[in-house]
Amino acid sequence: MLDYQNKLHLYDTNELRQIVPGKTSLMPHNYDKVLTAQEYQDLVAMLARQVHTTLHVHQDGEGEVGR
Repeated sequence: MLDYQNKLHLYDTNELRQIVPGKTSLMPHNYDKVLTAQEYQDLVAMLARQVHTTLHVHQDGEGEVGR
């Protein structure tokens, strides 16, 4: 996690007692005016890499005994 001074803090999730999400986003609401075109492209590319979807196709009879 980066703090407001851009200092990186690493946490072991097994040692965390509680995670409390913020009520507001850290993403500026006017990012389209703050970011350059290149920064915006970089942001979109980074977010696109974060998507991971696993699909499970259910087949007839799956999980039934004797099949």
